[in-house]
Amino acid sequence: MERRGWIDYITCAGILLVLGLTLTAASDQVRAEGPTIEGGTGLQAAVGTAFTYQGRLVQNGSPVTGICDFQFSLWDFASGSTQVGSTLTSTGIPVNDGFFMVTLDFGDGGLGTATFAGEARWLAVSLRCPTGVGAYTPLAGRAALSPTPYALSLRPGAVIAGDKSSLTVLTARNTTAAAFGAGFKAETSAAQGTALIAEAKATGLEHSYGIYATTASRGGTAVYGESKHGSSAVDNTAYGGFFKANASGDVGVHGESAWSQGGGIGVEGRSNGAYGAGVSGVAAHTAGENHGVYGETKSPNGSGVYGKSPASGGSGVYGYSASGHGIHGKANPPDGYALYSEGNTHIDGNLTWKPRTGYIAVSAAAFHPADSSTDYLITEAGLLNTRDVVCPGGDALKDFGFVAAVNLPHGVTITEMTLHGFNAGIPKPGGSEDCNTIILMLISTTPWSVSYHAQIRYPASPGMGYPGDTFFSAADRGLSERVNNEDITYYLTLNLPSQATLGELTFHSARIAYTYNEPY
Repeated sequence: MERRGWIDYITCAGILLVLGLTLTAASDQVRAEGPTIEGGTGLQAAVGTAFTYQGRLVQNGSPVTGICDFQFSLWDFASGSTQVGSTLTSTGIPVNDGFFMVTLDFGDGGLGTATFAGEARWLAVSLRCPTGVGAYTPLAGRAALSPTPYALSLRPGAVIAGDKSSLTVLTARNTTAAAFGAGFKAETSAAQGTALIAEAKATGLEHSYGIYATTASRGGTAVYGESKHGSSAVDNTAYGGFFKANASGDVGVHGESAWSQGGGIGVEGRSNGAYGAGVSGVAAHTAGENHGVYGETKSPNGSGVYGKSPASGGSGVYGYSASGHGIHGKANPPDGYALYSEGNTHIDGNLTWKPRTGYIAVSAAAFHPADSSTDYLITEAGLLNTRDVVCPGGDALKDFGFVAAVNLPHGVTITEMTLHGFNAGIPKPGGSEDCNTIILMLISTTPWSVSYHAQIRYPASPGMGYPGDTFFSAADRGLSERVNNEDITYYLTLNLPSQATLGELTFHSARIAYTYNEPY
């Protein structure tokens, strides 16, 4: 057969391929003739990657009849460039009146370049007739593969649009009964790309969804996200799923369990790493009362945030802060608890709270005379110095002094000392100030020193008379003395004038106020 002036008209399974192909040595002009496509278009089974290639060979205006061999190759450009996939060889193909038909399968590209993924493709054909004789001769040029109109909706950047109320514009269904399969897959290789973008364009207050997914499986997952980012020297974070809310009051991720009989979970997070986090919340704004994780319950027996650790030594809820609060709880008094422990509580560190006020009351019965010769009387009203000695203006504490030990909590801060008493209205006579003044002092001692921390004098100034027949109180306020019981002892000293000097003057009690913000 003389190989000159070939042309063929090819149709294949929904793709119209028009190839004007001639031998490089051909000089004759030839005319294309082609068949029509017959048969139904409905698909009854899954479609593979093979398609039927039909054409007609004409030489010098006459159809070719015989047995021929063909070679087909796919390319990503009209000339030069890169071949896509492997060259396909079809031998012993009958050609009747110029017509021939072969089945071509370039595959899907596997892990390499996708064969037909919307990018432009060109087909190159080589021929030898009769079969098995001589070398293959490539037909001149490559033919661009042109899609049919409906196939245009599957090209990159295509838009599928339609008014389908209560229906879907596009459905992808995998009917396999196998354990694994996917209805739809989206991929991107861009450094900051997005494999799938879903937008709900409605601007009203109705519930619209960018993505709505359901699963009928009891153990299934409606939406599954996975980050396959492996180990890397780059300090960055990959996300199995990333959700973002832009408006005030909006929610980036909303999880809801509609099961009202108990046991449902709105949002569940799980980590299989040794140092991972099942759920991690970060409040990135540097101001305001924002929350990395916020939990709320409307049940009187529920928990806004519930943590559980079945492993020995684990933590149901773990909070960490470099300088602030690892865990912050807030309650509305009087019935709420900011932190409630049902069982043992262990704190590795200091437990502190907002300063609270405590009191130590020292009654008259706690005092004893500094001098064993001092006579005194303790009644329901308090302590009286009954010694029949008129103060000569010397050492008042020697004749009129009393002492009481004080057990103050370690670490508290003394803020105030108050003296309470009663007098029978005896006017203050002349004499030295110390002889006619009640003096209460808080003293601390160590093996090597004595310190004075608080003092009350009543009356507060010389010449001031005692009011008649009344209770009285005097205080030393504005103190800030921190108690240290490690090697210090605290006690009270009382200078109480005798009846012989001042008449019936009774000491009732002393009270020491302190603040504490940690256990003692």
